[in-house]
Amino acid sequence: IDTNALTAGTYSYTITDASGCTYSDSITLTEPIAISNIFTTTNVSCANGNDGSIDITPSGGTTPYTFSWSNGDTTEDISSIYAGWYSVVITDANGCSLLDSINISEPNILATSNTTTSVSCNGLSDGSVTINISGGTIDYTISALNQTLTLVGGISTYSITSIPAGNYPYTITDANNCNVTDTVTIVQPNQISVTTNITNVLCHGGSTGTVSLNIFGGSPSYNTNWGNIDTNALTAGTYSYTITDANGCTYLDSILITEPLPITSTFTTTDVACYGDSTGSATVI
Repeated sequence: IDTNALTAGTYSYTITDASGCTYSDSITLTEPIAISNIFTTTNVSCANGNDGSIDITPSGGTTPYTFSWSNGDTTEDISSIYAGWYSVVITDANGCSLLDSINISEPNILATSNTTTSVSCNGLSDGSVTINISGGTIDYTISALNQTLTLVGGISTYSITSIPAGNYPYTITDANNCNVTDTVTIVQPNQISVTTNITNVLCHGGSTGTVSLNIFGGSPSYNTNWGNIDTNALTAGTYSYTITDANGCTYLDSILITEPLPITSTFTTTDVACYGDSTGSATVI
């Protein structure tokens, strides 16, 4: 064996002098326990955050230890770190070393998506929204419409119904106090409005009146109900109608068809004075 390159163990030897006398004995070489490491981690609480930490506890080897981390730190423990893999070289007083690698994780980005139902008729309160939540750490808490509710049991959807048109901000907060804020917009159709094209009756007692409508707002297409009348052959009078749009919203109004007064006259006459004469006269006023 090479007495300058021994491993730990027990070695026997014999010494023999010039006269052939001998002496035998043994020696034991020890070694320190191998360097080992245990660690505890704190993962990043919110996506893209830097509140992770690693606490290591080395043992074995020969104290004291020095530390060299892959992020450049030289302390035993590291904190305020992002998600990812971190390696550390632990070196003892004899120059023995151990390489260890430790992973810090993070939750997925806390995010939301919205599905809305618009208000059907202007001024009503039948809109709704469903908020779908992903990422982060369950359970979630939602703050909306001056209410705060925790969605226990890992529920990740929340619906709000019977709301009028408007902008509704909300905030989602997860179990790690990460949050995301968004605004959902509920829209509504414009009010139904009408302009009319009216032709009044030309002669008293006639039926030459007509009407047509220009309809705006609501939700096309439209159904117009005049009852059992012909809007191209109207007599003088007031006519009511109802417009119903594609969402069942209604608009009621009436129009007036006028006619001129009847033609009337007065007259004066002078009778013929004598038979066969042409002295009579008539004046129409």
